[in-house]
Amino acid sequence: MDAQENVMLEESDLSDNDADTKRKRFCNTYNILSKSGLLDIALRTKELLRQSRHTQNDLDRLKEHTDLFFKALRSGDTSICIKLQASLQEEDDREPEGERAAQTSLKAD
Repeated sequence: MDAQENVMLEESDLSDNDADTKRKRFCNTYNILSKSGLLDIALRTKELLRQSRHTQNDLDRLKEHTDLFFKALRSGDTSICIKLQASLQEEDDREPEGERAAQTSLKAD
């Protein structure tokens, strides 16, 4: 075996040890968080952050649509209305069917 092969074998052993150490640390952290009840809180927080980002994106789009709508009302420019309609249509085309059904049921309430 030459020196280069030895170095490669040592690096491989180190990376295996690193991966094993990381896995053990992850499992230990998972178990501690689970036993303390913090794991559920962390996972729920992650989900709430995801929902918050989604809601913020919805609000940003609503603001854009509102701005276009008021611009169209003030100016009477039909090209702005067409732009607004196209933007709304794009969203309808991109929106998953489940979300559309949920929004329809919310409108009915």
